[in-house]
Amino acid sequence: MPKNDGAFLSQYLHEQIHWFEDSRKTEVQNVINDLKIKYPDAPKKGPEGARSELSTYLHLAVCLLEYDALTEILGEEEAHKIISTNSKYFYKWIYQKTLTEPDSIRDILVKHNLYIK
Repeated sequence: MPKNDGAFLSQYLHEQIHWFEDSRKTEVQNVINDLKIKYPDAPKKGPEGARSELSTYLHLAVCLLEYDALTEILGEEEAHKIISTNSKYFYKWIYQKTLTEPDSIRDILVKHNLYIK
């Protein structure tokens, strides 16, 4: 993975979003339940998914919030570039869904009060 300011910011935001989600267990579980319905065949391990089925669904939420935060800070073009680069190395399927179906994931987060505005 490239080591540059955008990559470091992406990683920092990603980890901070995990902290945010750790404090909202009920909302996270509701989001995961809906994501399982939306994406029943999600990969259960890397490099396409995360460490497990649960982690893959959790990361759909985390990575969408990461993308939206990057967009807010750096603009859409740079955020897309960073997330596209990330998708070459890890969470490949997750980051691709983040880029190709952001509204679907975002709607689920909003529905369950887990979206960071």
